[in-house]
Amino acid sequence: MAQRAGGSTTATTAAGDGKLGGSDPSGELQPLRRIDLVARVSGAFDLAESQQLGHAARVAHIALAIARRMGMEARAKHRLLYVALLHDAGVAVRDLPENFDATGGHTAAGAWAAGLLGLNKPVQAAIRASHERWDGEGRPHGLAMAEIPEEALLVIAAHWVSDQISPDDNPLRARTKVLNSPAPALGPLVGARISEALFEVLREDSMWMPLWDDRLAAQLAEAAGGEGNPSLATVLSVATALGDIIDASGREHGRSRRVAALASELARLLSFDEHDQLRMSIAGHLMDVGHLGVPRHIGEKPDILSVDEMEVMRRHPGWGAQLLRRVPGFEVLSDWVQHHHERPDGRGYPGLLEGSEVPLAAFVLGAADAYWALRSDRSDRKALTEAEALAVMEDTVGEQFDAEAVEALPDALAALAAADHVEAA
Repeated sequence: MAQRAGGSTTATTAAGDGKLGGSDPSGELQPLRRIDLVARVSGAFDLAESQQLGHAARVAHIALAIARRMGMEARAKHRLLYVALLHDAGVAVRDLPENFDATGGHTAAGAWAAGLLGLNKPVQAAIRASHERWDGEGRPHGLAMAEIPEEALLVIAAHWVSDQISPDDNPLRARTKVLNSPAPALGPLVGARISEALFEVLREDSMWMPLWDDRLAAQLAEAAGGEGNPSLATVLSVATALGDIIDASGREHGRSRRVAALASELARLLSFDEHDQLRMSIAGHLMDVGHLGVPRHIGEKPDILSVDEMEVMRRHPGWGAQLLRRVPGFEVLSDWVQHHHERPDGRGYPGLLEGSEVPLAAFVLGAADAYWALRSDRSDRKALTEAEALAVMEDTVGEQFDAEAVEALPDALAALAAADHVEAA
């Protein structure tokens, strides 16, 4: 961990200045597989869909239970897991690339998100078809029967079950409620074979108990095969893809990559060790994952937010931290994400922390984000030049921004420009 002065990696105690790279010196980044991140962060797409956290994981669990009953082969079940976890990921996406076929709205956007994550064409096709119907009355293409990927039909069946139950239900009440639903209503959606398999599965205790387990997403990830060896390179590449999806939710493309590069370079100049520099890069990509839970009418409002709207906006760092704490090895960087909108003068959010109560890394992350926000066009102003943005930040050092982070900005920007990571001003 980097201390405020010098390059020592010894953690500061409570008697010190408290300005560590993170609040917990013990949590180390762990090599992970793609599914380890996607499953645990899938709750971000639940937030975007205004669903309770864990909705996508519950759909995945139900769909896999049906697949096992039907004897689906392993590779298809692997695809199914991703289709279920990402079936509504496109709800978060507002801005698709111009050359991408957006037919289908959020289902097309979900397929695009799956492609960014390196998932293959069959997964993307199944996500696109996740609102079709067996009887041909679905959308966007009116596919019917065998034209619809089986993975899509299983997700539709699982979603039907999820829609019948409430978070306030217990397993016994939920099972009774769904089993008493008219089975013929499901046939036109998914066909008789899947409908029959589903109602067989619904009678099994093992199907119901995990639905109320907060660790369901982690359990799905841990049980998944076909992923290859875990690695830190995979962690970074998946974080980068998720950052691109976050950017497409309503801000300029490439924003998370620029923030990650600048935050990592600032960390290097401030003598953070290489491990924390990597952690800072990952945090830069994922720092606004909780923003997916902010309703569009608030996030895109051109006028001043009301008190209630501001309260919703101020929850996003906490939502992001809550999601990231579920990822093994992300405990420290989740703290940075939670505090990246705090200020030295104590007027930030969500905790109104000040000075040494805030990890230096959170101030660094916030400075990198604020710089690129100033360099971007807004509804009420044009993008500032590099000099103008630096001047704005220098004028509020000690109030809004940390002095060390702002002092290092010019050298960090010069280093990135020299390495062609960002455009020179």
